[in-house]
Amino acid sequence: MNIAVISPTAFLDSVGTLTKTHLVLAHIYMESEKYRDFYRNRVAEGDFVILDNSAYELGSSINITDLKHCVEDLKPTATFLPDVRFHAFKTMDHIEKGISILKEYDTMLLAVPQGSDYQQVIMCYHWISGIKEISGFGLYEEIGQVTGFKNRRQFLQHLENIDKVYSDKYYHLLGMEEDLSEIPRLAQFSWVNSIDSAKPVVYGLHGIAIQNINSSIQYPHRPNNYFNIRATTYMNLIRWNIICLQNWANNSQN
Repeated sequence: MNIAVISPTAFLDSVGTLTKTHLVLAHIYMESEKYRDFYRNRVAEGDFVILDNSAYELGSSINITDLKHCVEDLKPTATFLPDVRFHAFKTMDHIEKGISILKEYDTMLLAVPQGSDYQQVIMCYHWISGIKEISGFGLYEEIGQVTGFKNRRQFLQHLENIDKVYSDKYYHLLGMEEDLSEIPRLAQFSWVNSIDSAKPVVYGLHGIAIQNINSSIQYPHRPNNYFNIRATTYMNLIRWNIICLQNWANNSQN
């Protein structure tokens, strides 16, 4: 399972090349020339670059015209079609419109099965799976709780149990569990391709090494100005956290 690190823009040159998979947030891409330049270079280097529609950060995706302009400029490997968090039918409408506009571009189209309960999420997932233009799924961190399971891992296991994992689709996990011991467990699902997170950076900003995390240490969360943070005395620790996380994601037997 590959790791995509969500980093402050000023840190990209220091930590952004530690992985070959990236998640690019569209609203930051539109705001920052430095951010754009970095990820254009990652595309040029042949990395796997996913353009995200920023629904997590904004509540719903950026508008499709802006997303199209980002696709035209970045030329990402893959792009998340628009969605609305926890709204299945709004998401399906957004997906249909997004496909009509983005299908002409050379980018894999990914979609997020949204909904407010199990029936809606599974219905949306089945609907997405039947659309030939869509190459994969994004499964968000809360999807387990939304669908009545304990966590996302149990939801992934359920997809296997009902034989609804598609070997020809790309699966990306949006966001990372606060319980980092879940990472090697999620990596046991060989069909999961990648996961993204700011956690190795955020913990590092607070001087916390992720291998030392225990139940008494709560995740401090991204500050509001996260992408504008310009400096830290813990850059080496952040880099080490990323390397540790990669090791956990690539060693699912531990």
